[in-house]
Amino acid sequence: MDEETAWAREEFGAADLGDARRNHRLIRLAARVAQQPGGTIAGVCRSAAERQAAYDLLSNKKVRSQALLQATTASTAGRCAEHEFVYVPMDGSSLVLTDRAKTKPLGSIGATRFPTRGLKVVDAVAVAPDGTFNGILDVQFWTRAAAKKKRRKSQKKPSRHLRRRKRDTEMKHWSASVESVNQVLEKHAPGVRPWFVMDREADESKLLRQLGQAGTWFTIRAAQNRVVEWRGKPTKLFSAVSAAKPIGRRVLQVPRSHSCAARAARVVIRARTLRLMLPTYERGDERVALEVGVVEVLEVRNSSTPIRWVLLTNRPVATLADADRVIDSYRARWRIEEFHRTWKAGGCDAENIHLRSADGIRKWAILLASVAARTEQLKRLARTQPDEPATCELTEDEIQVLIFAKRRIKTSVELVPDGIPPIRTAVRWIADLGGWAGHYTKYEPGSTTIARGLVELARYMEFFSAIAEHPELAKKLMKKR
Repeated sequence: MDEETAWAREEFGAADLGDARRNHRLIRLAARVAQQPGGTIAGVCRSAAERQAAYDLLSNKKVRSQALLQATTASTAGRCAEHEFVYVPMDGSSLVLTDRAKTKPLGSIGATRFPTRGLKVVDAVAVAPDGTFNGILDVQFWTRAAAKKKRRKSQKKPSRHLRRRKRDTEMKHWSASVESVNQVLEKHAPGVRPWFVMDREADESKLLRQLGQAGTWFTIRAAQNRVVEWRGKPTKLFSAVSAAKPIGRRVLQVPRSHSCAARAARVVIRARTLRLMLPTYERGDERVALEVGVVEVLEVRNSSTPIRWVLLTNRPVATLADADRVIDSYRARWRIEEFHRTWKAGGCDAENIHLRSADGIRKWAILLASVAARTEQLKRLARTQPDEPATCELTEDEIQVLIFAKRRIKTSVELVPDGIPPIRTAVRWIADLGGWAGHYTKYEPGSTTIARGLVELARYMEFFSAIAEHPELAKKLMKKR
């Protein structure tokens, strides 16, 4: 059994599709996607028989997307069972899908001025306290109503009430995802507490009340300068925490983004416990009090794009060690940003799905999301446990083929020894197959080059399998040489 098949059995073996043949076909398809990730079925499946089998499975109404999601989330929860708690980064995103004829069951995404079509997504992933990426815990797909034509200047803006109602409608998917994650962990990893981590998009009163009343651990970056109660008087959140005395200084390693390069940021940390006065929006001006810890992280000596995080949490913030734990939880949120890049573009190309049925799109997107999570696991393992033998993720046959492939593309000064390399070296070799140019930089391989390298490795494996099945062909080729 190759590594991809073993992974597919672990990830989707528990799926109940109502028929053993469907279950087997799902595992074969998942293994194929892991070998050859891509947004289109034609790009993943080589033969006509494979393509037809994939289309049949994805179009089968008895195969529900929820069954695939339940299988992969159960597998993720099982990997979390050894921890006391896990960070659960959540984020909202979009899958922009081609639909010029408007024949697909998609909705409007983005601004109405530049309307595009696709699926809205709210998803949650599991990150271990040591930074290991454990996989997907929930994915919520939904669609918006079609975008209306551009509003004329003479037309009035939507009322505050209408804007609030629209926002509440969309935030219900966040609430549903929180409940789903709690249920998955309670069922498959009892005793493991989720620590939800969200960015400014989640700074909504109803979600804060839901998390606070349930006693669920959370860290949310504040977006609104809310009313807080401090020393018996109402004041504003940002000014209340900025008035606190610094409790420490740190140097944070900030990863690169589309707008700025990676850097070491010198920050000042402030912390204070406050009472948020959350509006209910249901009973006039009535407000509900929620006690939270507030941690401010402010970068100094950077005038271009300084960091300023105001983090809301229900964890203690009395000491610098407490504040460090809250900051570490928020930094775990970057894992879901990396996952989205891998899922949507870097290797898995989920925004290139050409299927037409709503459930078919969701099923294929879940398969690609699982493969993207596997790529993130491999990347993170190479960075956090670089000295582990490569057999922890690759089979011995794959390692031998990888050594052969690497020797064909190595530079004159590189040495490719025999034997089992460490996982960091193996991942670098895989990335080399995918066109990694990191030898000239200080960065480790990213998800895109790793995913491309896995595709090339799969092609090498297929070639050697064909040679093994037809030794007479190998003899003919050697004679021609």
